[in-house]
Amino acid sequence: MGVKRGVSKTTKPSSDQTKTYLHQDNKRVRTLLILHEKGRMNQNRLQHTQEIKRGTWKKYNNILTELENYGLLKSEPSEYRSDVKMFDLTDKGKDLAKEIITLVDKFPELENFETFFHKKDT
Repeated sequence: MGVKRGVSKTTKPSSDQTKTYLHQDNKRVRTLLILHEKGRMNQNRLQHTQEIKRGTWKKYNNILTELENYGLLKSEPSEYRSDVKMFDLTDKGKDLAKEIITLVDKFPELENFETFFHKKDT
């Protein structure tokens, strides 16, 4: 039995290999766009803006941590409450958000995709 690129031909893909992460990617992109539009925000407000249900807050916290690790977000304690984190875009995050907005402006059809659409507060 030959091995191609480190995977045995008889090995079935694990659930991790077939799992889709589209929903989390949508939240990553929308978080960047929301922070670009509204500026510094705490996690609770970010969750509310994206209509994230209480049961998935931990998953969203993981997404925020990932964005921080990618160098796109920075967090710091609130000046009013030390137990509340405030999130903002880094320069790299601002540049990426601007590029996404430019892409959507160039191709308005992208607004039909969930990734590029987020509700604007009125």
